[in-house]
Amino acid sequence: MPCIFCIAALAVAASTLLPAMLDNMQAQLQALAPDLVRRLDTESTVQWHGTFAFTAEDGSRQAATADVTIYKASRRARIQVHTHELPRADVERLENAIAGALGATIVSRHSAHESHVVGQLAGPESVPVQPELMPRDRTDRAH
Repeated sequence: MPCIFCIAALAVAASTLLPAMLDNMQAQLQALAPDLVRRLDTESTVQWHGTFAFTAEDGSRQAATADVTIYKASRRARIQVHTHELPRADVERLENAIAGALGATIVSRHSAHESHVVGQLAGPESVPVQPELMPRDRTDRAH
C-alpha cells in the first residue's frame, strides 16, 4: 500500500527524548487511540500503532489506523495513515489531531499520488551508475 504520511517536528526543548517524555506522548496518543500498541522501542526509534479517532470535515466522528514513529535524535515524528478511503481533507485532520496530541508541528505532507509521481521521476535512467560500483556475481570473484 502506498504511503500517506506527514513529518512533524516535536516541540521538545531537551536534546534527548527521555523515557518519561515518550510515556507522556503515549498517554496523549491513547486518548485518541485506546487500542494503541507500542510496536518498536529502540535507542533511536519508537513506533506506535492504533486506530485513531478524529472529527471529519463534515463534523462526523471517524476513525482510521495509523502508525506514529518518533525519531529520537532528530525529534521528528512520522505519521502514516493506513487507509486510502478518506478524502485528503480528513487525512489532514487526522494527521493534525495526532500531531496535536504529540505537541508537534507538521512540516511536510506526502500522499500516495505524490509518492508515485516521485517514483516515476526518479527512475533508474535518472541515476548515473558507475559499473565498478555495481555488485558482481560470486562467480566473477577470484577464490
